[in-house]
Amino acid sequence: MKNSNSISTKKNLIKLFKRLGLNKGDNVIVHSSMKTLGTIVNGAIDVVESLIETVGKQKGTILMPSHSGQMTDPIFGKTLSYQKNIYIFIKKI
Repeated sequence: MKNSNSISTKKNLIKLFKRLGLNKGDNVIVHSSMKTLGTIVNGAIDVVESLIETVGKQKGTILMPSHSGQMTDPIFGKTLSYQKNIYIFIKKI
């Protein structure tokens, strides 16, 4: 799908997902790099919303990783910039 000259919309993504064989009620595991999708008008929001619209809210299931490198616990050796109050909140949960 990646084309440096193209910009995809939610409508384009829905067509793509349907061409790939996704249908209402499907159970889907999604793991993708946003870069491989090219330029998306509203970024990840359009990707997620188009998946939801394609698979459906009532019967389908979308399973995807939600790890964010920005929220990794620095105790594991990563030096990350984060706001102290966010880190404290995360440690409480």
